[in-house]
Amino acid sequence: MKFLKKLMISVLILIIILNTTVVYATEPSETSKEMSSETSGETAPVADIDLGDYDTEMYSGKTQLLIVTVLPTNVTEQTVKFKSSKTNIATVNMLGRITAVSPGKTVISVSSGGVTRKFTLSVREGPEETGESEEPVETESSTPEVAVISIEISDFKDIIKVDETVDITATVLPQDATGQTILFSSSNPGVATINSAGKITGISAGTVNIIAEAGGFSKIMSLTVKTATQNIQINKDYLVFESGDTFQLSVRVLPEEADQKVTYKSTANEIVSVSEDGLVKALSPGSGSIIISTWDTSKIISIIVNDKDSKKPNEDNENSKQRVAQLDTKSSQLLKNIKDMPDNGGISVDGKECEIVTADILKELYGTEKNLTIQYSGYSITIYGRDIKNINNELNTKISMTTSKDGLEILANDGNHLPGRIHIQLFDSNNYSHLYLFNTSKNSYQEIDTFKKNNMFSIDYNGKYILTQNKISNSFINWFIIIIAILLLSLGLIIAYIVIKKRHWFW
Repeated sequence: MKFLKKLMISVLILIIILNTTVVYATEPSETSKEMSSETSGETAPVADIDLGDYDTEMYSGKTQLLIVTVLPTNVTEQTVKFKSSKTNIATVNMLGRITAVSPGKTVISVSSGGVTRKFTLSVREGPEETGESEEPVETESSTPEVAVISIEISDFKDIIKVDETVDITATVLPQDATGQTILFSSSNPGVATINSAGKITGISAGTVNIIAEAGGFSKIMSLTVKTATQNIQINKDYLVFESGDTFQLSVRVLPEEADQKVTYKSTANEIVSVSEDGLVKALSPGSGSIIISTWDTSKIISIIVNDKDSKKPNEDNENSKQRVAQLDTKSSQLLKNIKDMPDNGGISVDGKECEIVTADILKELYGTEKNLTIQYSGYSITIYGRDIKNINNELNTKISMTTSKDGLEILANDGNHLPGRIHIQLFDSNNYSHLYLFNTSKNSYQEIDTFKKNNMFSIDYNGKYILTQNKISNSFINWFIIIIAILLLSLGLIIAYIVIKKRHWFW
């Protein structure tokens, strides 16, 4: 009976324990609910660190505890790190307790989630060594903190291109200011970024603020990132006028996402004028040029104005074209125009007047940011000075084009070596996507580039190319190889079967 009584008591105790556990697991307290609600809220990156109250002067051997708060209170990163720049002056542990070690100055840093706050700590000899009171006293030898009043920036550019990098230099003023550490940031890293060394990189077109901070002072600089101009298309490459004639220029900037704003300027205002919207007017006999510029490049068109009274319709018009050809291409005037262009400028001429880009022209362009565009009815060729490798490889601007079943076959420079990389744009209703170069050793085409729009591509190797809308398939060759391989494998299996299983056939 005693044994049964003890057994019943043990079972009752076990039931009570299990019931208590179940109730606790299924019915959390109100405090638990509140904590769960608080921790389930949205989180945010660290915006600032409040250092609270702290002493900037301490005696050797003394300690103080930093009570810091990471803001906002619902930040994702709550880990706080402490650091002393000179541990022989003062140390700081992982809890923020500072211990003064020896006289001198050190910088105490508090970091969390990419944000850092600092202050300078001065350590003096203890009162037991100097006979002074416990409280730090400012003496004539004490160095007061000097506030930052400005940050001087050099090499900063208001406008840069996408993918362009710029290194800026920042200087804290005055030079003896206490906070000499400069922190850089970007208001929109999707438009431009800046690293800790001051290198700015353009990411995409847009406007952004670049911020430099030091000692509580901030300097904000507005930066615009733009897509670089690749080409300027003009409805006329040269103009032959009589006094009083007018012509409306039409300009298209490529690529489409580039800044479409252009400006016009006449190099001979007494001979030809041009309005803000591109209306050209002949004023008096002579020759001149119109410079058409975007924010980052320029092109020049040549103008000839004939005397209206001495005009002979057929003869004068033909002579004028010859004069333009001599002025723009084969004469020294083209070289002079190239030489007089801005460093990043460009000039466009008609293909009929520049069938050969001579060594003299290549030499004038070589190693510069200038460019020359030769326009034909079906295509244009652009040469940048920076892309020229050999000035002795003169360029025949007439490209041989043949339509085949696969696409458009192209032979540039009559198959001779190119002076460097050249950029070709086709004015074709077909939209090509793939560029192949014929490999003579393999007797097949090898894909070297893909492009998506504008039918623009670049080549730097002499040879025969083909442009296609779809990839060139070698499926027939591949299937032929597969079929041969299957036949050989099958034949091998049959021979192995006969040798192993039917060897008595040969007895």
